[in-house]
Amino acid sequence: MMLALQPLSKRQSGFTLIELMVVSLVIVLITSTIALKLTAGGKKALKEEARRISALVRLASEQALLQGRDIGMVVEDNGYQFFLFDVAQRRWVGLGNERIFRSRKLPENIRMQLAVEDNVVTWPAPEEVDEEDEDSEEEIVVPTPQILMLSSGEITPFDLYFEMDKVEPAFQLSVQPDGTRELTELEFGY
Repeated sequence: MMLALQPLSKRQSGFTLIELMVVSLVIVLITSTIALKLTAGGKKALKEEARRISALVRLASEQALLQGRDIGMVVEDNGYQFFLFDVAQRRWVGLGNERIFRSRKLPENIRMQLAVEDNVVTWPAPEEVDEEDEDSEEEIVVPTPQILMLSSGEITPFDLYFEMDKVEPAFQLSVQPDGTRELTELEFGY
């Protein structure tokens, strides 16, 4: 009796179902790991920005008390800056010469929302500038600060909310009239 052997050259080519499942699993694990690291890094960056503003508000409040001069903070949708009230000129002047109180812009993906005494502050739409007016020499308009740190030690009570694209959670910085600050992690944003 002779056994007929079939040639091995007709072996099927391609991937088995198990091989495809293993590759898919590896891709999912790598993608999940990268997403978690990006989210953790975003959360850390968001919290650091909230802590930075909290520390600057504390420092400005202490400086106002020690110097006996009022300091104001202007919060915009994309940044913030500090001003000093000049009694002689009877107007707010920038603190740009003091490096720590320089004007700061937020990273593009971070958003802030300010609520002063439980009222949400909104910003007007940016004004369009005529090309003809660009050459004119106009006085720089200093916005009126929404937050005041007075020489008496009082501060405007406010809540500042921080949120970042594709990052949970958000953060809330609450400041009381006596200067007490609390940074809270919000589960679902503001």
